[in-house]
Amino acid sequence: MAIGNAPAVASTFDMSAPGAGTSDDLETARALLRAGRAGDAERIARGLVEADPGNGPAWNLLGAAAHAVGDLHGAARWFEKSLLANPDDADARSNMAMTLRALDRAIEAADHFAAAQALRPDDSELRLAYGAVLRDLGKHDAAIEQYRAVLGREPGRIEAQGGMALALMKAERFDEAAGHIDRVLRVAPDHPASVGILGDIRRRQRRFDEAIALYRRVLSLESDAVEANVNLGLTLRDLAMPEAALPHLRHAFDVAPGDANAATAYGHTLLLLGELGPGWDASEARFRGSLRHAPVERYVPQSRWRGESLAGKSIVLWAEQGIGDEIMFASLVPEMASAAARVVLETESRLVPLFARSLPGVEVVARSIPPDPATQDPSIDFQSPLASLPRRLRRQMSDFTTTGAYLAADPAKVAALRSRYLEGAGGGRRLVGVSWHTTNAKLGPRRTIGLEAWGPILGVPGVTFISLQYGDWRDAIAAAARATGADFRHDPAIDPLTDMDGFAAQVAAMDLTISIDNSTVHVAGALGRPAWALLPAAPEWRWFLRTGTSPWYASLSLLRQETLDDWRPVIATAAARLARWVQEKT
Repeated sequence: MAIGNAPAVASTFDMSAPGAGTSDDLETARALLRAGRAGDAERIARGLVEADPGNGPAWNLLGAAAHAVGDLHGAARWFEKSLLANPDDADARSNMAMTLRALDRAIEAADHFAAAQALRPDDSELRLAYGAVLRDLGKHDAAIEQYRAVLGREPGRIEAQGGMALALMKAERFDEAAGHIDRVLRVAPDHPASVGILGDIRRRQRRFDEAIALYRRVLSLESDAVEANVNLGLTLRDLAMPEAALPHLRHAFDVAPGDANAATAYGHTLLLLGELGPGWDASEARFRGSLRHAPVERYVPQSRWRGESLAGKSIVLWAEQGIGDEIMFASLVPEMASAAARVVLETESRLVPLFARSLPGVEVVARSIPPDPATQDPSIDFQSPLASLPRRLRRQMSDFTTTGAYLAADPAKVAALRSRYLEGAGGGRRLVGVSWHTTNAKLGPRRTIGLEAWGPILGVPGVTFISLQYGDWRDAIAAAARATGADFRHDPAIDPLTDMDGFAAQVAAMDLTISIDNSTVHVAGALGRPAWALLPAAPEWRWFLRTGTSPWYASLSLLRQETLDDWRPVIATAAARLARWVQEKT
């Protein structure tokens, strides 16, 4: 069992619930499962439940056998049968919880863990597993309490120390987290998982040299350690050294090609370096493993599209990622619509009005539970995630064909907003939208540019600045306006978090948008509106390297950081460029 994680394989399951009886067949099946003969155990368990559908322990054993061969969905079904027979079976309850966690159904898993713990409050293994799920859900304080209870009874328990460190790290209590790992390393200085967690803590603290040294130490102990190779690679990539990162990420991918994290890290780094074909291929492994990485099973029943001719055929396209990604990958939908007889596009509900207006002939439906019936139509020939389309259609840079707008804002809304913003602004003034912050927990610190640093841009005369930033920033905007003398406005009528169609109209009303890497630049680029993206030295894969333009968006210019964390030259360049732009437009 990995440090800090719940048991996640069927061999760790309890299969001898109270009341299970002493059936020779049941005991034989348990022994077979413990011996690794899951198929033989399953055959016996099936015979038992066919003879007695109310045999809860046999259903529990059947679930454990299914889990052992990787059939997580089947395991969940059989554990549910066991619990129907005996709701107070703590073993079946905890087995169900661990299976749901493996399926990334963490909320449901937590409910089952809580019920199991009420039945078996002194079970340390159960507390460790429950703590891991609470950690997954961001309930850091509750997770910490689970680990504290275990450590109260077993202070030397390495898994509990590791779990506690991970929970504290998630809560940004880094020094406390490091203290728990130090306790492990004092007695087991070469414990690879603990050294790796300490590396993660230092990385979160942006103590990158220490993090790199710790990951290298793990690899000196276990050269094939997948997580350490991935984290070392990601750290080097975050330090704007993707070429140095690639060998570590490739090694992780070669060792564990089905590991979604390793595949995504490797694939995205290849894409960043412009190796599109291999990058898309590696990124497809994000669908292996748990349900979160296999949404095909959850949403759509049609055959996966693998590049076949779409002439006379129909296809469901579905989005799996964030708003910005959905907008970017939607650039390929017109191409699909021109090739197929019917296209159904399932997307985030906030994007439905914008996409429906912009993509004629495409049936746009909202992602929902249960899914829209159009996505389940068995007469449709194929299905594909949006993010997998480039694998077939953008194998090299020359395959990019989008040169203009592919989304269209509501013209009446655009005209009304533009008129309102220009009212009282004075003749000849230009509307410039700005966005400076992202709430992305992992990438936010690298991308965000505090509003206090925007002074040179906001000080350019002849401009009315409009905040395109989601969230309530009225006080900060007012302070920035006072400090710079800028005409800087916030429109409370537009909320990008709830009204993407209104936000698209707001962006379309701008003469120019200047933004960090967040959804704002995707909206501007998709609308074909002029925009400048301010990018960190270690950008996301989609922006590639050393180019001032984007193959995704013809209207977008890229202003890149040259030195890590130093935005001053970027801001100065943008301010000088804005001053020239205003003069040219006057």
